Amino acid sequence: MSNLGNKTAIIFLTKNEENTIGGLIDELKSILKSLPKVRAKIFICDDSKDKTRNIAKQKGVEIIKGKDSLALSYYFALYSLSKSNEFENIITIDGDGQTDLSEFSFFYEALYQGYDLIVGSRFLQKNLISYNYLMMNFIGVKILSFVITFCTFQKFTDSHGGLRGMKNSVAKNIKFLGTHSYVQESIITAKEKGFKIKELPTKWRKREFGESRVLSSKWIYIKKMSGVLLLRMRVHYLFLIIAFISLFIFNHQNFYKILIALFPLSEFYKVYTYRKNRQKIEKEYG
Repeated sequence: MSNLGNKTAIIFLTKNEENTIGGLIDELKSILKSLPKVRAKIFICDDSKDKTRNIAKQKGVEIIKGKDSLALSYYFALYSLSKSNEFENIITIDGDGQTDLSEFSFFYEALYQGYDLIVGSRFLQKNLISYNYLMMNFIGVKILSFVITFCTFQKFTDSHGGLRGMKNSVAKNIKFLGTHSYVQESIITAKEKGFKIKELPTKWRKREFGESRVLSSKWIYIKKMSGVLLLRMRVHYLFLIIAFISLFIFNHQNFYKILIALFPLSEFYKVYTYRKNRQKIEKEYG
C-alpha cells in the first residue's frame, strides 16, 4: 500500500444508530491500526434523535451535524470536508452495520490506482446477498443501476453499496437536484466532470438493529426520485424530437410550441435547483 502522506477522512453516515455506531468505530479503529501507512481521521455525519452522537463523542470521533435527511447530511459532510486541503481522500460508510469494514483497505488502495470515485457493489460477483432480500427492493436497485448506467455510459450493477471512496476533487464538484438521490447523482456528476469511476465488489452484512429505510413509504421515495432521475437522464431532450415530429409530420404547431418551451424550462429548473441546493449547503457550512 502506498504511503503518500495525505490524510483520508472517513465518515460514518448515521441516523438513529445508537446500537451499532460504537462497535463500528471500534472495529474501524482496529482495522486502521493494522494499516499503519493510512493516515485517517474518523467523523460521523449525524441526523439522529437517539444517543448516536453522544456515543461517537465518547469514542473521540468528530461530529458533523446532519440536517433534514441522510442525503442532505451526505452533501453537508462532503462540502465541509472538501473545503479543507487537509484531506486528499474522503471515504463514506453507511452507519447501519451492513458494510463489511474489512473492505476499507481495498477502497483506499483503489484511490491510488488512478481512480477518482470508488463505489461498492453487492452484486458484482454474483454472490448477491447472504440473507433474504425483498424482491421489490432488488428490482428498485436494478432500476436505479440502469439509470446510472444510462446516464454515464458505464456499466453499474448496484446503486446503494454502503462503502464509497472519492478524491477531494470529486467532492468539490458534486451537484444534486434531489434530496434522496445522493448516491446516483454523485456518480452521474463525477462522470459528467470526467472523473474515473470504478465499482468494487462488496459483501453485505445482515442488519441487526433498526430498519434500512430512507423514507417511511417506498411510494413517497419513488415520487421524490422519479422526476430528479428523469431530468438526470435528459429525458426532456425528447421534447425537441417530438416537437419537430409534431410540426413537420403532423403539422401540430401549438403542440410544437409547447414542447419547445418545455425544454428550456426544464434546463432552467435544473440550473436553478443546482444553485439553490449549493447555496443551502454553503449557508449551513460556509
